Amino acid sequence: MTGTLDLPGVAATSTPAASGSTLTERQWQAVVVEVARTYGWQVHHHLVSRGSSAGWPDLVIARTGRALFVELKTQTGRLRPEQRTWLALLAAAGCEVAVWRPADLDQVTAALGPRQTRLTWEAA
Repeated sequence: MTGTLDLPGVAATSTPAASGSTLTERQWQAVVVEVARTYGWQVHHHLVSRGSSAGWPDLVIARTGRALFVELKTQTGRLRPEQRTWLALLAAAGCEVAVWRPADLDQVTAALGPRQTRLTWEAA
């Protein structure tokens, strides 16, 4: 099933399901990157992770005065211990970190859109 994620101020994004529940991590990343760039953020993603530290977050999203470290997961994806370690270290250092899943689209747009809600993360 194909649907469209229609976000205010963001071009319609084609996805396998409008709910986002069947998005792959790659498809979900494309949605998050599009939202970020639409609202003027710079986005960094390692295309090849070979040689970088295990568990480093998928995306670093930045604009003047803010940097977000974001791990992306499918709706059912699980964090690896190395990912938890990096997120905890970055959060303890005062960085904004998050784990975003397709069901978190409202949180994504709140953080990256005009409201720019600050991220908080607690290790579970």
